[in-house]
Amino acid sequence: MASGITRLYGSWQATELGSLSFKIEDRHSYADIALQFLRLDGGALSITGTAFNDNGLRLTNLFWTQRAENGSWTLQVSQIDVTDFVDIYGLVSPYSGFQNLSFNTNPTINTPNQGLGIAGGVKLSENIYAIASIADANADPSHPDFDAFGDGNLFKSLKLGYTAGFDRIYSDNVHLTLWHADAADNGSRAEDYAGTGKTTIAKRLASGLNRGVVYPRGGKRSFAAVQSKCFTAPKRGCVANF
Repeated sequence: MASGITRLYGSWQATELGSLSFKIEDRHSYADIALQFLRLDGGALSITGTAFNDNGLRLTNLFWTQRAENGSWTLQVSQIDVTDFVDIYGLVSPYSGFQNLSFNTNPTINTPNQGLGIAGGVKLSENIYAIASIADANADPSHPDFDAFGDGNLFKSLKLGYTAGFDRIYSDNVHLTLWHADAADNGSRAEDYAGTGKTTIAKRLASGLNRGVVYPRGGKRSFAAVQSKCFTAPKRGCVANF
């Protein structure tokens, strides 16, 4: 049972404060069942081998990044991946271990696939920051649609966080994330929304105490640690990289 990912990515520093980043992938399986879906066929409720599927050629990133001269804000526009910054933990990656999806992403957040969107991060003080995004809720990176906002099916997110230092923002922070996903016109997705709160302290990971407390709509509680593809891709792909 084997799958693979061929990736081509890079970043062009076009101006002192602006850059263009891209990432093209070909995800392929060498067997009848891709690694990502192996556990599902065995009765598991979540997938392993996240991203190791048979989806073929995908445009996962193609965006412009603009930064403030003093580093106080960052803005990204075009083909983005909201799981690069929505409720992430910077030391977890699906490309370095075949973890259950519940430990790679927050399974309570109905994040869309990579697609057209706008995201921005801003320093509110020496320790407090905010990250917000709006993206195509129906995105399909296999068939990029740069006219996606016309149907009004959008995913929105807002994260407010505290970090001891912005040089450690990925691994040491406390944050609250609010999100909302519009219902799909074809009925394939109901309207969904929630709020999640989490503490991500790097030293807790080693001791096995790193946990994310999630408060989805309806009041049920679950726990999840989440991924950051920022950790395995060029850092200019990360909104939180102030």
